[in-house]
Amino acid sequence: TNSEYVKNSQQLLKGGNQWFTDLYRSPEFAKRANELWTTQVGPEAFRLTSEIDAYKKVVANSAKANFSEKWKNVLGGPTLLMKGEGRTYKTSFDAEVQYLRDWTNERVVHLNKVYGKGMPVVRGQAYVRERGWLNSGYNGLILGTTGQRTPVEALKIDLPGNTMSGTIQARSHVSKVGWSGWGSTSLVGTTGKGQQLEAVQFRLTGDLAKNYYIQYRSHVTKVGWQTWVKDSATSGTVGLGTPIEAFQIRLVKKSAPALVPPARETTPAPTPTTAAPTTPAPTGEPTV
Repeated sequence: TNSEYVKNSQQLLKGGNQWFTDLYRSPEFAKRANELWTTQVGPEAFRLTSEIDAYKKVVANSAKANFSEKWKNVLGGPTLLMKGEGRTYKTSFDAEVQYLRDWTNERVVHLNKVYGKGMPVVRGQAYVRERGWLNSGYNGLILGTTGQRTPVEALKIDLPGNTMSGTIQARSHVSKVGWSGWGSTSLVGTTGKGQQLEAVQFRLTGDLAKNYYIQYRSHVTKVGWQTWVKDSATSGTVGLGTPIEAFQIRLVKKSAPALVPPARETTPAPTPTTAAPTTPAPTGEPTV
């Protein structure tokens, strides 16, 4: 939820395949992902939340054996996936299943608010010191860099192909300048002046504001990733001289349509048949 992990995994892990990142540089892919969430992915994801209990019953005996014999010290201890990160496991298998159920439900609810057919696609691009304009990205893709100490000096944000009334507006706090007034997002900050972007605010107007929140967050030097904020709230820092290095922005539905899981296709039970009568074999020969 916080990191838009799949589309940003290569940058967050500082390595690996950036296939999904490159896909989300395509407006056609971003639009298609919205459509498929409504027609296929969303309903299937929603169904998953109702099937966890059934899966729990299937693995109940194995879980009992594993947690009482092989993995005695796992429950109640720290997660084993990444040292120093993660959470503490619950103290029972039932509690872990409840955690999975709650997390899955929260994740599906979130995805249903940030994806959907007809939803405007947000495009962003960052101007980074000594590198200029980097590649653009869509719907929560990380703009800028992390861990390279290269400040963002400007952003461009727009909604290509949007047919809903309204726009995105922004304010920026730039080093040596301070806060700007509310204005267009065609250029948020400055370019070629060596003035780093330190804080930003975004808001929506028109029907966009009636139907969506605009959420955004910053990766700040010496701070790291901040939490998501929305609708005119400040992201970044003021008065500390710490620039924004990377940025994410997305739209979130204020009211999302309910997801309905599709009915499972079932195979009709075979119709009972009556065996054909057999013809008695001639005397002395075996009956088949």
